[in-house]
Amino acid sequence: MSEAHPRKTVAVGDLALSYREAGTGPALVLLHGIGSNSGSWIHQLAALGADHRVIAWDAPGYGRSDPLANARPAPADYADHLAAALDALGIATADVVGHSFGALVAAAFARRHPARIGRLVLSHPAVGFGAAADAPLPEGAAARVRDLETLGPKGLAEKRAARTCGPHAAPEVIDLTRRVMGEIRPEGYRAANHLLARGDLLADLAGLDLPIRVMAGTADPITPEARCRDVAARLPGADYVDLGEVGHPSYAEVPERYNEALRRFLRRNR
Repeated sequence: MSEAHPRKTVAVGDLALSYREAGTGPALVLLHGIGSNSGSWIHQLAALGADHRVIAWDAPGYGRSDPLANARPAPADYADHLAAALDALGIATADVVGHSFGALVAAAFARRHPARIGRLVLSHPAVGFGAAADAPLPEGAAARVRDLETLGPKGLAEKRAARTCGPHAAPEVIDLTRRVMGEIRPEGYRAANHLLARGDLLADLAGLDLPIRVMAGTADPITPEARCRDVAARLPGADYVDLGEVGHPSYAEVPERYNEALRRFLRRNR
């Protein structure tokens, strides 16, 4: 998968972080969802690398990235790890696209490192639960972790991947979604579910002055359209792009539409 953009590895403190890279120019960072990895961004690496330096990371515990030491991390832990990774890659500032769980990381990055982010795209954003560090996982997150422990990564993907896609998703889109979900590593997935529980997207973005675009589809069973529209409505100055009747992996279902929505936004001056 993604042989045109093979994984690279960079040292971030004592940990290794893997990523895929394409192109040169202004930095554009892509943060994947909870059931995915950098391989999900194949269409964006190919297209947006024409005029950006595109970095698609593997979150800690995903791909070949080492997991964080904290097994119950907060979004801040991922955000600071991302900042250190950008330091290691020689990137001072970047535009950031966060998909689903990745939107929580992106929001925490914007909160903790506001001078390092230019524009922010929240793609099918998860909003988090704002739970305390010692609180039990919400039932939805706990059920996902139980499925992983019972079925294993490939079994989890067989059960869940196709359900995340829209009604018109092509077979190759479902296959991509299933393959990347089947590469989940248990330690990374468990930690990411704790991030999802502790995260609070709207609190992290409250009062920040930066351009924000929210993008989602009308057939997403994971982050429903109404919730995504509500996120945009609650963020002053944010706009909303309706990607049509697509499911959660819109970047793969309608890549041309998705990429054009990104390009239009990234052309704006801050």
